[in-house]
Amino acid sequence: MTMTPSNDVLKALNQLSEGSRDWSHFESISRWRLSCGDAEGASVWHYWSFEPPHSEEIGLALAGFWRSFGESEKATELLPEFESWEGLAILQAQARYDEAEDLQRALLLKPPTLEISMLLELVAEWQRADRSMPALELLSKLVDYKQRRGEQVVPQVANALADLLEKLERHEEAARWWVRSLKVYPSQCWPLMQMAHYEFRCKRPDLSAHYCREVLKLNPQHEWAPGLQKKSLDAMGAIGSRAILRKNAINRKKVWPSSWHRRQSQWRNQLASQLDQGQLPEGLVWCRPVSLPPKASWQDHQQVAIWGDPDGLSLAGWALKLGEHPPENPITLWLLASPDPELQSHNLRTLLGEAGPKVSVITWPIWEPERHGEIASLLISHRASPPQIVPWDDLEIWHEQANPHRWARVERG
Repeated sequence: MTMTPSNDVLKALNQLSEGSRDWSHFESISRWRLSCGDAEGASVWHYWSFEPPHSEEIGLALAGFWRSFGESEKATELLPEFESWEGLAILQAQARYDEAEDLQRALLLKPPTLEISMLLELVAEWQRADRSMPALELLSKLVDYKQRRGEQVVPQVANALADLLEKLERHEEAARWWVRSLKVYPSQCWPLMQMAHYEFRCKRPDLSAHYCREVLKLNPQHEWAPGLQKKSLDAMGAIGSRAILRKNAINRKKVWPSSWHRRQSQWRNQLASQLDQGQLPEGLVWCRPVSLPPKASWQDHQQVAIWGDPDGLSLAGWALKLGEHPPENPITLWLLASPDPELQSHNLRTLLGEAGPKVSVITWPIWEPERHGEIASLLISHRASPPQIVPWDDLEIWHEQANPHRWARVERG
């Protein structure tokens, strides 16, 4: 962050540029950098007030300031003779792009240290000049250099590379970098929204709806996520979820399929007859008859998952029990690969009632071994294609079956 310097700071910069090494000039720059929010830079200049570095190091630092003020000629005069990233930035500022490309190639043969902020600035300048290929070369080679040294690629760099690949219409490569960025720092709206668009273009609306949901958790007022979420749910045929997203939808008969509306009372009575608990809460919505899995499938488990379930009501017994007796320790419920995820989540949160804060309900579209390795019991809904997993010793798998409608534990062969 660079703020316009005061006259005193400009005077100090000029005198340092002319060869002064007076401690007060360094201290003036230090206080200015601190006021700009650059605490790290301020500490460097404060240290230099006691022990000035070599002229080349001061020259590079001063050249960077003058360049940021639009004084590229003055910056050029201060550059040391050796090749530097600052020299590249100055060539860009002077629109000497062919020379800049030559210098960049030379620098990339044995990359000197480059701050992330400077890297992103150089990439942005290439893009402003409508020169995407040198920007891509700079990012790709420095990322490869860092990876060979075992360094992690930070989200800002991964995002810059993904964005550049998007602009070059290399969408599949870009998606891999958006995902890498999110693995390091999941709470980023921009990469999440980019992945939502990518998955929708790839005709995977369930994944697109998932990414939109994650965006809206971070920013409920996001401009684009609600529209794409609705399109994705429509493409999934998630009628219940689309209705849930409308205000007061549960009380509007017209938003539900007529077959659902006619059978709500019948299905409610079928579920109530299977429960030990009292009256079911209002606001639940059924899309099919329900068969409850046995208590053995979820009792005493800290992480339970249900796969391919549309409305969540198969877990009514589990949720109501927790509602009556909230758990002492947090419990995680994974709602995986639901064909109607917002309806499913709505019903389960309604059933959980006061136990809601003690239960983490996580909607997720796919099976990821590194994410789901702690699940103790997996319930696979009727007609859902099971996930491709290698069961581990502690994982119980239960499958919903028809004729008669029941749940059965899958025995290991």
